[in-house]
Amino acid sequence: MAADLLELIPKNIGLQQMPTCPGCEAVMLPGTVLCVQCGFDTRKGVKRDTGVTVEIEGESDSTRCPRCKYDMSGLKKPQCPECGAVVYRKRKTERERLKEESRTVARKAYLYPAITAAVGILGALMFFNAINRTDQLDWYFLNLAVQIQVGLAMYFVVCLIYMGFDAPFRMTAIRLASVYSVIQLLRAMVLAMQLPRIAYMGPHVIVGAIYLMLLCKMLDLDFEDAWLLALLTYMGMFAVSLAMFTWGR
Repeated sequence: MAADLLELIPKNIGLQQMPTCPGCEAVMLPGTVLCVQCGFDTRKGVKRDTGVTVEIEGESDSTRCPRCKYDMSGLKKPQCPECGAVVYRKRKTERERLKEESRTVARKAYLYPAITAAVGILGALMFFNAINRTDQLDWYFLNLAVQIQVGLAMYFVVCLIYMGFDAPFRMTAIRLASVYSVIQLLRAMVLAMQLPRIAYMGPHVIVGAIYLMLLCKMLDLDFEDAWLLALLTYMGMFAVSLAMFTWGR
């Protein structure tokens, strides 16, 4: 900045003859009324608020001052001539950039299972209302809650012994809820069809295939791992049902 000021000094005026700011005693160009160092206005005898620094985070194509909206396109310096704000773009560090990307990935990882679970639950509400069996909603939500707990326990066992842990349990719970909410809805639909026994297995096989596909998709499992988890969850649900039946007696 000092070099820029020296270039603007008239040749016939020495540096000692240059006017100085009454506020900070910085050298001012002849004819200027506003000190660029401290913002002192020689016309009014007061300091104007020109030393404000405005940070802009992220990428933006706007050329306007974020403080007074003055169009700063074409200016060589990042200082707004209207309000005096010094505008500069705050560059993100590598750590901040990676942290933001991690947040975005985590948000997407939670969003898709949450939407799927909401679709399954909303579908169950609409289905049981459509067939006038809202009394079955208690069974649906109870079965869903129990299956999520059993699925989490079985998933923990599989990860502990075989696969290893690669996701927080909170995320796994949401993913399992998305799978079981859809599967419980499909099973309720199959039962509501009241098919003859000869045609009973076909729809259940289809539902089982969808179950394995959803486990592979939501939990990022291989088919063998999904099959093992489904088998262990089925055994766990059978044990819970047997315990509840024995306790009810």
